Amino acid sequence: MDKLADQDLDYLHISVGGFWNGSIHEDNNQTSRVVMIHERVGDRVPVMGVGMLRTPDEVMKAFEIGVPLIAL
Repeated sequence: MDKLADQDLDYLHISVGGFWNGSIHEDNNQTSRVVMIHERVGDRVPVMGVGMLRTPDEVMKAFEIGVPLIAL
């Protein structure tokens, strides 16, 4: 992820099946993978999250946590 973030990209499109799904490696970590990626590299490249956002309220909740771009 860090190598990609340092590549002068316009954005990173993160499609993880479900925007709010947690870690696939740590069962006890339910933090959204999109959020984790945004927190790690979002200061270097905008992150676009996608995955099972179906209602305007779900999209607004995703924006409210700081992810700047959402794909539907």
